[in-house]
Parts: sequence; C-alpha cells; structure tokens
Amino acid sequence: MPRGAAPDFKIDVPAIKAAVHEYKPKILFLTSPNNPDGSVIHPSDIDALLELPVLVVLDEAYIEFCETQQSRMQDVLAHENLIVLRTFSKRAALAGKRVRFRLLSILSKRHQGSALATELCLSGS
Repeated sequence: MPRGAAPDFKIDVPAIKAAVHEYKPKILFLTSPNNPDGSVIHPSDIDALLELPVLVVLDEAYIEFCETQQSRMQDVLAHENLIVLRTFSKRAALAGKRVRFRLLSILSKRHQGSALATELCLSGS
C-alpha cells in the first residue's frame, strides 16, 4: 500500500480496509517507526486495523529511538490478532548477533484464557 506524502507518510487506512475486504489477505505487516523515514503510524490507525479479520504484525525495531510513540507490546493481551516484533540489534548494537524477540498472545481454548508468549531467537554470525 502506498503511503501519504512527506513529512508524515501517513498510511491510508480506508484503502487498507478496502484491500483486506477485497483480497482477503491473512497477514498485514506494519512498521512503526518506519525505516528509513522514521514515520510512525498513529495509534488510532493501528486500532482501526486491529479490527480487521487479519493477523497484524507490527515491527517496532526502531521504537527505542522514537520520541512520539509508545510501544504497542502491552496490547497483545487485548488483541489476539496482534504480534509485535522487536529487536535488540538496533538499541543495543547487537546487529552481528541477530538477537530479536516477538511478543504475542496465545489464546488457550482449554484454559479459557489468554497467556503471553515471548520467544527469544538467537543466531550467531
């Protein structure tokens, strides 16, 4: 999906909604803050996209460098269709080690509740 004009490069939520309803994708990938321009997706836009019948993967690799937006990591407990990706490589200068983690909500039918799953992935170079 194309983004709006500089300087904010806003996403077109109505166009994304229309595309999801027309093409029926299973996953929607978002980056906020975006690389290389540093633009962020407004929280209300993310909320609107979380209402869609798709898995929303939000890459927050650069969130530690953002002064205008908070992480949506805590929202994985409220939205079973949200996965938040983070990385240590940007913030802690560990790019050569490829250390990253993801946080997602796992709904357990057996326990009728929600659990938080965190996976730490390590790979050496």
